[in-house]
Amino acid sequence: MCNNSDFEMRKLNHAGMVRDPYNPLPGTSVVTFLDNHDTGKESDKWIHQDFHLGYAYILTHEGRPTIFYPHSYGVRQFDQHNSSKSVTAPTSLHKEIGKLIFVRKTYLGGSLKVLNQKEVGSPWPEQDTKHVYVARRQGNGTKDGASYKQPPNSC
Repeated sequence: MCNNSDFEMRKLNHAGMVRDPYNPLPGTSVVTFLDNHDTGKESDKWIHQDFHLGYAYILTHEGRPTIFYPHSYGVRQFDQHNSSKSVTAPTSLHKEIGKLIFVRKTYLGGSLKVLNQKEVGSPWPEQDTKHVYVARRQGNGTKDGASYKQPPNSC
């Protein structure tokens, strides 16, 4: 999703272990991440484009999100087999992650519903939803919940 500007956002509806329609796990049992100390060693596994989109997804959805230290603090990653290949997350990412953590702690609780044509009803016509993803955290009594929209053509 992060490295592919042509990714079909509607595929996120049942992506991952929490959203798996056949064998879902509770969000409290799943750790979510973009990169980690293992994937950070090889350039073909790096996030190298839209870090913000990936963190917006994992920090607003169910699961226990993990922030990769090099992403948050702008540490350059080097490929373990070819040191001429490297990637550095944008310097603005640390601040954006902080804002998303605040939103998660303050507002996000309860289950998640993805608004789409087949299950709930999307505010966009089906033919226009390739680059649209709309989700709602229902709230849980102490936190109100929230909606997240990925507007068309913003990838």
